[in-house]
Amino acid sequence: MAELIKVYNDRNYDYGIVTLQGMEKNIKPGSFITLTEDDIQYIESQCAYNRKPFANGELRAVMPHKEKTLSDIGIDPSQDNLRLPKVEIIELLKGKTPALKAWLETIDATEYLHEIFEIAKEIDLPTSKVRMLKEKLPNKMFVDEDE
Repeated sequence: MAELIKVYNDRNYDYGIVTLQGMEKNIKPGSFITLTEDDIQYIESQCAYNRKPFANGELRAVMPHKEKTLSDIGIDPSQDNLRLPKVEIIELLKGKTPALKAWLETIDATEYLHEIFEIAKEIDLPTSKVRMLKEKLPNKMFVDEDE
């Protein structure tokens, strides 16, 4: 029997996948499912380069044996596309403005920017940081803004 790997969804939204056998699965925010190595490789191979869920950190695989990593099954987690967990996003949003600005400049994925924006709405940010976020997503509005 193939070894099962826990796959976690650390995002704030559901994540749908299709396995090698054609089964559709939905991973709820903050939960996990178990997949085989073959399923993980298949899912990763079906996605465009900049949308690979394991390489860019949208999904997190926890190997049953610590000595085995994603690289061992042919997935190279790219530091350029890596998505941060909510806790680290909050730290950056609350941190120094130059660091936040530099980090935001590296992000091009619209869905990731939307996620950051939603997290930012949960915390109290100074106007300068709100402006910085709005420059990246000009059509998004914070809850307390007037139309």
